[in-house]
Formats: sequence, C-alpha cells, structure tokens
Amino acid sequence: IKWSAVVKSSDSGFVKPEEQIFKIAQRQAGVHHEEIMLIDDRRQNLEAAAKFGWESIQFEENKPQKSIKKIREKLQQFGL
Repeated sequence: IKWSAVVKSSDSGFVKPEEQIFKIAQRQAGVHHEEIMLIDDRRQNLEAAAKFGWESIQFEENKPQKSIKKIREKLQQFGL
C-alpha cells in the first residue's frame, strides 16, 4: 500500500483523539474521508475517526490473527 500521508503527533502538536489531528491527516492525505482507514487499539481513537467518516478497525493485541484477517478483508473491499 502506498501511503498518502503520515501524520506524527510529535510534528503536529496534537494527539489522538483530538479532532485537529484527524483534520490535519485528512488534509495531508488529499483523499475523500471514505478512503481513509485508521487501525488502532484504542476505542476512543476509533470513535473519533468514525466521526470524520473514516473506516476504523480495532486491532486486538491479544488476537492479532483475528485483527489481521479483519484488516485484509477491509482492504480487499477497497480493492487493495
């Protein structure tokens, strides 16, 4: 997957789930919100991304194979 943008909290001055970091990421990615996917282990971060219309998948560290399967399935839906 070719990433359009990588936004680091250390560079932006904002951290998830602050709204501003999602706005910065979406602007830098230069794509529609429905083309953005956040994979995170924290529910509050996923909920914040969902407010922007992003696809969000929870990565369960204690169930990595299950999480990887969900990610692969979602990527296939996107044609990747």
